[in-house]
Amino acid sequence: MRNIQFTVALDKKNLNRLNLSLKSDNGKCTELVYQYVIEDIDNQKIVNLLQYTCAHNYLKSEEIVSKKEKKSISSETNSLLDAINASENRLRTRWEFSKLQYKL
Repeated sequence: MRNIQFTVALDKKNLNRLNLSLKSDNGKCTELVYQYVIEDIDNQKIVNLLQYTCAHNYLKSEEIVSKKEKKSISSETNSLLDAINASENRLRTRWEFSKLQYKL
C-alpha cells in the first residue's frame, strides 16, 4: 500500500488550498481524497470546507453548510472512476459557495 499526498495553493497567500491524497495497492488506485481547505486567520484554525472520499464503489462527501453545520452524504458508484468524476464535478461547483457560506 502506498500513500501519496499533494497540496496546491489556490491563492497567493496560501490561505485557500486543495489537498489530494491517493492510496494505491500494487500500482492501482484504491482511494482518492479531495479536500478544499481554507485557513481562517481570525480564529487561527484550518477548516476543511469540502472533502470527497472516492473508493471503488462509493463516494462520501462532507461539506460545510455554515460555521456550525456540516453535511455528510454517501452514495454508491459503479467504479472508482465514476466516484472521481462525480467528486471533481462537485468540487468545481461547490467550493466558492462553501467558502462564502463559511464566511457568513
